[in-house]
Amino acid sequence: MISIRNSNKERSFFIALACFAFPAIVVLSLLPNGGKTALHTKGRFHSLGHVVIFGFLAYAAGRTTRSVRARIFLFFGVALFGFGVELAEHLAYKAGLEWRDVLIDFAGVFVGTLIAFVGSSTES
Repeated sequence: MISIRNSNKERSFFIALACFAFPAIVVLSLLPNGGKTALHTKGRFHSLGHVVIFGFLAYAAGRTTRSVRARIFLFFGVALFGFGVELAEHLAYKAGLEWRDVLIDFAGVFVGTLIAFVGSSTES
């Protein structure tokens, strides 16, 4: 019974985290260019930032459920979210769609989902 309560608390934590993180990414992604530069969204660590952020989002989403089917669905949902963010930036800034960023986001989603799968299988 204790493990069920802890599992529910953990699930609730990751749901709350995801509910905060997803809108925060949208807001930060659509800052005017000066704000994006201040957040170091361009430059040396740009790609690493994408992998870490989208890996974190996928991990948080993946930890909201134990169902393999739901995790696969969430994997595609977070990957689509990453594409949507890049598309929104393209439309907002009237710049070319950054396909490299889309692929890097997808790599982060893959890694985050994989870590969520491995983390939950070691707890069982």
